[in-house]
Amino acid sequence: MMNSNNVIKQCIGVDIQTGNRCAATIGLDINNYCFTHRVILARHEREQCRYAPFNGQRCMNRVKSNYHYCRSAHDPTIVYIPPRIFNDTNIHTTKLQTKLLNKSGLRDIYHKDLIDPRLRHLYNIDHIMEKQCFTYILTAFKPTDTMYLINIINANNIVNNLNNLCVTRAITNQLKGAAVNAFIDDLLTGHKGSLNLIDYLMREELDGQRISIRLAYNIVNEMSKAFKYCDYLLNLQNDPLLQAMTTRLRNLVAEMGLPEMRTLSANAPAFVPKS
Repeated sequence: MMNSNNVIKQCIGVDIQTGNRCAATIGLDINNYCFTHRVILARHEREQCRYAPFNGQRCMNRVKSNYHYCRSAHDPTIVYIPPRIFNDTNIHTTKLQTKLLNKSGLRDIYHKDLIDPRLRHLYNIDHIMEKQCFTYILTAFKPTDTMYLINIINANNIVNNLNNLCVTRAITNQLKGAAVNAFIDDLLTGHKGSLNLIDYLMREELDGQRISIRLAYNIVNEMSKAFKYCDYLLNLQNDPLLQAMTTRLRNLVAEMGLPEMRTLSANAPAFVPKS
């Protein structure tokens, strides 16, 4: 019988090219990794997000450049406020969709075309100024002030007012939401650089589709209108905290590049053609 001490050990690493187990049998460490795979693991350790929730399972996403986490929500030094604090159960109802369609003249305000009521299941209700915009603003305040502001915002229907809602294609809603989320996340972690929201809108992709420059301009124009109305509602309240929130909202809008109304040829395609 072969002594267990004489069993030849083999590296437990996997060749990423072939998917086969590494054939190395010498120079293994106590965890049965060869030198090459120790280097790979060390690099992966540096590139892996350091976030580990209460269950101890570490996040497997790659970190952002010169940063220890994959996104701001995993960074314990950044206050995370979930957008769901502004959820309203009445938002995604057929009744509200009908009201918004009547308000827009049955038009998709981003694409500027008529919506066939028979295809309304392909459309979503969208927050024009996304909820993430408001949660980003709140990260600058103390917890007690944040709760006060959340209550005021919800009580005055600032996020969910009809002038901040519209009906648009489901894919446009998803692409826009992802772009705004990425923009704000990079703003929080210091990775935005000189890019504006149009840049983020045009680089998002879903099912082979990306937003064209014309559609991106239409979106930021509508966001500019919605911002002005939200700004107006906030200024109705003679409250120093709300005024401070208004200032931060205006700063965010400036970062996004929304202040000026932008126009582009209506003949340009809404989505970038598939390559």
